[in-house]
Amino acid sequence: MANASGMRIDFLASISPSAPFSSREIYESLYHSLDKMGLKPKSRNVSIAINLGGLTVDIVPARRDNPQTEEHWLYSALRGKAFVTDPNQHVLDALKSNRRDEVRVLKLWRDKNNLSFPSYYLELTVAAALRGKPRELSDNVWTVFGYLENHFVARSVLDPANAHNIVSDELDIREKARIRTVAKVTRAAKSWQDILS
Repeated sequence: MANASGMRIDFLASISPSAPFSSREIYESLYHSLDKMGLKPKSRNVSIAINLGGLTVDIVPARRDNPQTEEHWLYSALRGKAFVTDPNQHVLDALKSNRRDEVRVLKLWRDKNNLSFPSYYLELTVAAALRGKPRELSDNVWTVFGYLENHFVARSVLDPANAHNIVSDELDIREKARIRTVAKVTRAAKSWQDILS
């Protein structure tokens, strides 16, 4: 659900469950290896971004929990701890939500306003805001802004693949408040130019 203005490739580096390293060690080791290769990595929440020929590649180092399942341990640089989830389920949930257009518009808005709003958290928030709503792009985008203004800060968002993983913990109250404030300003303007330009 990326936009041409911010095209990215997500690459899951699935590490064997028998690897004798913690999720944090795997994350940090990958970062240092990419740095030694001169690729100028950037630490993101659960991924490490590199630029290859003008294309951003987000590498997600993930230690498989069990050979019989798709569950993996990921290290959250924002939270400073590892958590277990199913990355394949994340992709399926995003596709099944049928909210691709709305998510893409919100990602443009996020990038334009330089907001710290992790993509998976954003996707789950859009799905929650539009649950039961018809597919009407313009109305739905403004509905999401209303949700961000009135409900976003107080709502906990759980990972559908692991209810113990609280996705909304990826942002602190100050960052959530900033998202709410920018959504309120954008919603008051009611102009597509405020989102897309």
